[in-house]
Amino acid sequence: MKTKVYKIKKSLLFLVLVVFNSFSMAQDTLHFRNGNQVIVKVTEITSQLIKYKKIEHLDGPIYSDLKNDIFSIVYNNGIKETFQYEEPILPVVNKTETYVLKPKKYPKLTPFGATKYTYDGSIIGNKEMHTVLLNLNDPRISKHIKLAQRQANGQYIGFAFFPCAIAAMYMASESSVSPTLNYFDDEIAGATIVGILGLACFTTSVTLKVKRTKNEAAAMKLYQQNY
Repeated sequence: MKTKVYKIKKSLLFLVLVVFNSFSMAQDTLHFRNGNQVIVKVTEITSQLIKYKKIEHLDGPIYSDLKNDIFSIVYNNGIKETFQYEEPILPVVNKTETYVLKPKKYPKLTPFGATKYTYDGSIIGNKEMHTVLLNLNDPRISKHIKLAQRQANGQYIGFAFFPCAIAAMYMASESSVSPTLNYFDDEIAGATIVGILGLACFTTSVTLKVKRTKNEAAAMKLYQQNY
């Protein structure tokens, strides 16, 4: 009888040892960076994840945690594996991608009469309008405005018409026609030349004004379209 009881106890002890050994062989310990520890069975380690099963349910689902959240694993055979924290890799931005900035809101600029403009609730003249448009640093607008400025300066040549006209009339009044040779004397010739010069100055001034007006209109159109 005692022999039979001894054999039963021996069998139970052997069974307990087998179960305990199987259980201990399945245990891996995860040490998290926040201080937590979890006993699991590690099934897979990837570049970013550590996958495992819970020790109390080895036939259950597979769980995973980020490798960066885990400091080390102590395996069932006593080997310890430590993981260094790796900075997350940021996505590469395509350098050829175009970013469209929200356009800045500019005041409305519109003609007000022949040489005046309304801008930001005020009335400004030609020079102020030129300054406003040049401050944009827009190459196309600046080109038109700089041409208009040169043409505006050239327009002053038209003032030479009046002294030329006065001089021509004075020289003509001082001249006389020869009764025998029937030709104009030197005063008439001089008056004619001065008169032509005055007319040329006037014509040039008008032409420059027309060109200046066209350049200013072109610059204004670009401003209204783009700003």
